[in-house]
Amino acid sequence: MATHYEASSTVETTFPFECACGFSGEGSAVGEGYGQSQSGGLFEDHHAESKALDDAEGKAWADAISSVELAPCPSCGQRDGAKWRAWIQSRLLPSLGWGILGGVLGTVGLFLMRQEMDSYPLVVGAASFMTVTALVLGHQVARKRTRSAGVIITAR
Repeated sequence: MATHYEASSTVETTFPFECACGFSGEGSAVGEGYGQSQSGGLFEDHHAESKALDDAEGKAWADAISSVELAPCPSCGQRDGAKWRAWIQSRLLPSLGWGILGGVLGTVGLFLMRQEMDSYPLVVGAASFMTVTALVLGHQVARKRTRSAGVIITAR
């Protein structure tokens, strides 16, 4: 019998922080992560439970590290642009996936409601794709900006 496991983890830690302006210090951050796994049988239960917890802890540590890396400098107020671009690029593909799903659902839903062979459902599908992609990516960026702004950075 298959069993589904979910785990969450929160870590609080301190990482080194350096800015291009020359400021260096340590940033204290809290990271949160969620993991899940499914076992295929009785003997795999312990492994699946451990995998869910390991996944949650790994995501929590990654969240804490990225929050410090993306935090604004207390001296000059700037953020590391290259790290922000890399972080956004890592989130772009999943956001595009959600956008494609939104576009397909918008196109199919409107076609089923209208059942006319014109290009209007395709236009709505394209608009849905762009809207859902922008909303998902925008939400992730706003959440990370808020979390990284809450990092406490102290000078060394």
